Amino acid sequence: MDGRTARFDADRQGRRPWALWAPPEGPAQDVVLTDADTPTGVRAYAADGSLLWEQDGHHSPRHPRTERPRRVTPSGGTALPPAFWYLLRTRDPSGSRALRTLRRETADTLLTTARTDPATLRTTVARELPEITAPPLAEAEAAIAERAARVEDRRLELHR
Repeated sequence: MDGRTARFDADRQGRRPWALWAPPEGPAQDVVLTDADTPTGVRAYAADGSLLWEQDGHHSPRHPRTERPRRVTPSGGTALPPAFWYLLRTRDPSGSRALRTLRRETADTLLTTARTDPATLRTTVARELPEITAPPLAEAEAAIAERAARVEDRRLELHR
């Protein structure tokens, strides 16, 4: 609607982009939004066509919650309908910036802690990412490290 355009190749036949979105405090480049596997869901892609994330949409009698195979981690919540995304404000700008520029060493430290000493993971998140000031963002980061640890443990188990 504002005249911006983007070139985009979807990862599946029939996917058509329907919006460009500039997330609050987000990258300089817009994110391309498409439909997801749920009738009201959203998939977000980088300009190169790689899937960034997908999230279930709102549910109603017309769009009941259904189980779908997911390419990425299933969302734990529901998305605000995109028509209202202009209302979004960043809860923790410094934390968001820190996560977008996370160094490999920091990620390795969080993964190692999640695998070897999970009781101290939240303390490690606070020490390694002091820029995160919003408790829900810190908790989400710890949950991601825990999930990554489970995936790594499973990968190693299958490799054996």
